[in-house]
Amino acid sequence: MHSVFVHVPDSIQEELTHDIDVAEKDLLDWKKHIMRTLHQDKAKTEVLQSMNSDQGLIIMDWAMKYLPFQFRETQSDFFGKRGMSWHVSCLVTKSSNEDEDLDLQSYIHIFENGSQGWFSVANILLHLFDHLSVSKPELKEVFLKSDNAACYHCSNLLGFLQQNNSMFSIQVKQYNFSEPQSGKDLCDSKTGSCRLHMLKHTNEGNNILSPQDMKIALESHGGVKGTQASVVTVPNETEAKSKYKIPQITTLNNFTFTEEGIVARKAYSIGEGQIIGNTNDINLSIEKVRKMQVLQPFCEGAQLKGKVSLPKRTQDTTALEQDQQEAIDSSMETNCEENCAYFSCPDRSCNKTFAKSCNLERHIQVGTHTYENTMPGMDMAITIYAEKTETMKQYQNSILVENQQCYSSIDQEDDKKGWALKSKRQASRFSPKVKDYIKSVCVSCEKSGNRPAVYALSEELKKVTDENGQKLFKQCEWLSPNQIKGCIAQFLTKMKKGPSEPKKSKVCAEEISKTEVDDDALIEVVEMLNESELGENVCGLVSEVFSVIGT
Repeated sequence: MHSVFVHVPDSIQEELTHDIDVAEKDLLDWKKHIMRTLHQDKAKTEVLQSMNSDQGLIIMDWAMKYLPFQFRETQSDFFGKRGMSWHVSCLVTKSSNEDEDLDLQSYIHIFENGSQGWFSVANILLHLFDHLSVSKPELKEVFLKSDNAACYHCSNLLGFLQQNNSMFSIQVKQYNFSEPQSGKDLCDSKTGSCRLHMLKHTNEGNNILSPQDMKIALESHGGVKGTQASVVTVPNETEAKSKYKIPQITTLNNFTFTEEGIVARKAYSIGEGQIIGNTNDINLSIEKVRKMQVLQPFCEGAQLKGKVSLPKRTQDTTALEQDQQEAIDSSMETNCEENCAYFSCPDRSCNKTFAKSCNLERHIQVGTHTYENTMPGMDMAITIYAEKTETMKQYQNSILVENQQCYSSIDQEDDKKGWALKSKRQASRFSPKVKDYIKSVCVSCEKSGNRPAVYALSEELKKVTDENGQKLFKQCEWLSPNQIKGCIAQFLTKMKKGPSEPKKSKVCAEEISKTEVDDDALIEVVEMLNESELGENVCGLVSEVFSVIGT
């Protein structure tokens, strides 16, 4: 078989090379994201497996704001609602039973006043520690876990925990941050159960218009299993401004609190970590931060506890999985004609399957997935396609030197450690020529009433030419659809706001001062003209008088 090469114009080669480079970068970032997600989830699994009776895991998350709801409301009441903030904290502790089950208890803080910032989170932790020291006196240490929201992943909250950790009723041992879109399964599950419980309360003819109504709804019909709610308020105007800063905090995801300082790592249990020394800040003291007012405390009545099943380790784990698999196989064989359903893990890479839904729920809550070593069908197809197109890649590398350097640099990076760490984004300014072109498109779309198509505009920047047939923009000036969308949004915002007030006032002041100077000069010229005209008139009048007298 002879290979046939087709000559491709340079302009098209440039566009194809750019698309391949962008796709290759996106695939590598996606691969890094998957690796970081699986690795960061080990923080939760290993903590649960090695947790002692005096330790606990707290997973925190802000739930979506709850809109006031009435059993019967008019259309005017439906619009203009303002949501109520509520924070969910799920505590997982080791059970006193011998079956190695874990107890799950959830605590909900409903805010009557306060913002979703680090100051509110610090007050929530203080209130939660005080409550747990009374309700669970055996609890001495906790591990914290949350997402990378600005209210959690910030220097002020971490500095507050490190500075006052010895004075807390319960010490914080570690704080692990999860990768985006993962690590909040317990909080999301509890939030969904609470929303359904409140919906049931409203369907009975009740209204939920205030945080107090939310607490009443959550505690109705015996409350949600293993959940307690309280109504609090945090005056944010009392928040003290702290100057404590942790360098490059956005790249750090795991923090261990020790007496020497904070041991920070970019990934869970990787490397020795960077020690951040104690920096005492008076604005981060407990006296400055503790400003929460508890309007309605947690219900002190006896409530049922939730359960989280922890799989047995070592040899018992394989025996348990074999028993479950045998039970599944037997049920499938006996009930095949009846189409008996079985439950598999929602994670596509996990090969676990369960005969009962409760076992699947426990498996999801703990997160101990087992992944197959075999390659899925789609990945196999991609691999075969890549092998078939290897000749095209070699041909492209032979004619494009830049591509050859790009591929060689990527191959070298794969051998280095830390390749899955989050890459830094390099900020680049858009050229004025691209901005003017996008502005002209926006202006024409505003006149016609149509929205600019960002994907079509991104392709247009690659192909648009000038009068001589040359491309108007270089490859470094090409923008992605997301970049164009942000540029258009910024331009439309400026159009709605108009010129900024400081510049307008400055221009007005300059114009006023200039007009004042011009008016003064004009007045002087007019006065001079009037004086000269008056002198000429007087001289003419005197000459006429003398001529009359002489005659």
